[in-house]
Amino acid sequence: MKFSVIVPVYKVEKYICSCIESILNQKYSDFELLLIDDGSPDNSGEICDEYARSDERVRVFHQNNYGVSSARNVGLENSSGEYILFVDADDVLYPDALFILKKTIETAHKDIDLVQFSMNNEYNIYEKDNKSSDILDSENYLEAKVFNVCVWGSLYKIDLIRKNNIRFNEAMRYAEDQLFFVEYLKHSKANLRINNVLYYYRLTNTDSALHNQTPIEIVKSIDSIIQYKKTNDLSKRVLDNTLLSFIYYLALKTNYPILRIYKLYHKSNIKNVAVNSKGILLFYKITQFSPMLAILTAKLYGGILK
Repeated sequence: MKFSVIVPVYKVEKYICSCIESILNQKYSDFELLLIDDGSPDNSGEICDEYARSDERVRVFHQNNYGVSSARNVGLENSSGEYILFVDADDVLYPDALFILKKTIETAHKDIDLVQFSMNNEYNIYEKDNKSSDILDSENYLEAKVFNVCVWGSLYKIDLIRKNNIRFNEAMRYAEDQLFFVEYLKHSKANLRINNVLYYYRLTNTDSALHNQTPIEIVKSIDSIIQYKKTNDLSKRVLDNTLLSFIYYLALKTNYPILRIYKLYHKSNIKNVAVNSKGILLFYKITQFSPMLAILTAKLYGGILK
């Protein structure tokens, strides 16, 4: 069983070595590592080339800065493994990650499409995540509420991706991985969640998209999600949390006009929400009484924080 590990690379020279070495030092060694240098202006691309010269499992692709979605798509187009695993360049895999995933698939005695796993970070936020599931179809997998929409928390089957031409939306900067996950789930038939902690998610890379959100790009992502929801019933049960979080962020931390936020909220038609964040949950509860009041309250609170 061969794995393809895809790593988009951009401005991560501080972290890329630990990421690559965590993959190359896996207990299970039948894999290829695809490093996609997305026009990184630092030495990240050169570091990737050095690893490729010393290990034949490493393949490096250089391109202009087209974004993380483009980089991941390049990885998909050039993968030769049976299963795909995405890793962010500032994160690491635990040493037994691929071995555990291989054993999970082998002992399932069924053709598995998706395996999701737990993760950890420096604040141990996910360490106590004990969610797991039986092998379920997509409807029941969503009902079990054990899924994680982050693309780097899952193992995907490449044949299913290629058969259904599933790709990352290169026009989106935020939540593109969530649309990829939902589209994949639409076609998968055997989904499984294990509670093994296999991935370490670093929160300190300030160059990541998460730390550089702009109102215009957020609105573009909101519009893309709204359009996608019209084509896939599964997405309506997964993406409303994302839409709510984006709208909350626009109200709390940006100068985006209040009336436009109000219109976006109604356009989003948010109905399926199950959030853990107290701030977002309170925001949602107020919207049930008055969306405008919720937005004004978030704006006021954000102004106080500044």
